[in-house]
Amino acid sequence: MRNLNQLFVFTNSRKIREFNAGFNDELIPKSLSIAEFYKKAVFVNGRFECDSTYALVLMNRACASVKEANSVLKIPTEFFEFLKNNDYLFSFFKELAISKKSIAKIKFNDIYADFEEHLSILEAVLKEYESLLDKEDLYDDITLPKIYSINEAYIKSFSEISLHIDGILSEFEWEILEKISKLTTLKIIFQTSVFNKKLIEKIRQISAISEFENYKKYELNLNTNELVCLENITKFEPVLVRNFATRSLQCAYAMAKASEFVREGIKPENIAVILPDESFSEILRLHDRDKIFNYAMGESFKNSKFYKSLSYITRAINEGASVKFDQSKCESYE
Repeated sequence: MRNLNQLFVFTNSRKIREFNAGFNDELIPKSLSIAEFYKKAVFVNGRFECDSTYALVLMNRACASVKEANSVLKIPTEFFEFLKNNDYLFSFFKELAISKKSIAKIKFNDIYADFEEHLSILEAVLKEYESLLDKEDLYDDITLPKIYSINEAYIKSFSEISLHIDGILSEFEWEILEKISKLTTLKIIFQTSVFNKKLIEKIRQISAISEFENYKKYELNLNTNELVCLENITKFEPVLVRNFATRSLQCAYAMAKASEFVREGIKPENIAVILPDESFSEILRLHDRDKIFNYAMGESFKNSKFYKSLSYITRAINEGASVKFDQSKCESYE
């Protein structure tokens, strides 16, 4: 009988749905996405999470208080202009935080030697921003890795946590997992291949296990360093490349291959068409007369019959023309 006091953590909601689909007449175990899990696993005592809008205000104040931020780095101090140029600041500071690195450590590296002044200014901006958050008892993704605590009561409520890893975890995430492994049984499930060498190298470091065979699915108990091979992984088939002169031919090929996959026994829900850009979906819709595809990006409102009808009416009014509706054709607008 399955342990109902066990938590399963997956990288995304699709993986959770696939996991839950395997249970028919049984109680479904608890499962979370990895983002939800980390939200529940950590907290900051005595502080509230700063919302993204107010974080912008505080970062703008921090930049304004450091004169060199504007004179040297050309960071705008006027708020609405700042809104257009804030992404790189938050991205840079957050990347440093989750990598468990500080500006003080990186600015003297040879690779950053030409940017020592710039990094010193950014360091001053970050210090001021953290101070503003601190004064109001707030935290965000930038300061969280420095001041968080593990939610021990939550972690200890599970006898075992199984974390399925697809991709690379940050140093901050690994640090959390290390602390969790001291509170309850924590197992990570991962696959090996030539495409995830960074992940395998990190697991080698934390487990002291040197050898992992490629194309295997492993389970590693972080409490005991016990490694179990769960199954062999089928290597991916060679990628076939096809060139077409027009997008219409690309659409025809996509629909033909989808039909071929279904005939071969592949479930339709496991077939996906990755588009080069969203505009291609409009061409694909025109050719998809049998509605064989679902479109994840939805349908543009501008392409709806309601919008087109409203657009024609508005244009007619602006041009002083009268609009006549044919009642016999009303069904075409439903």
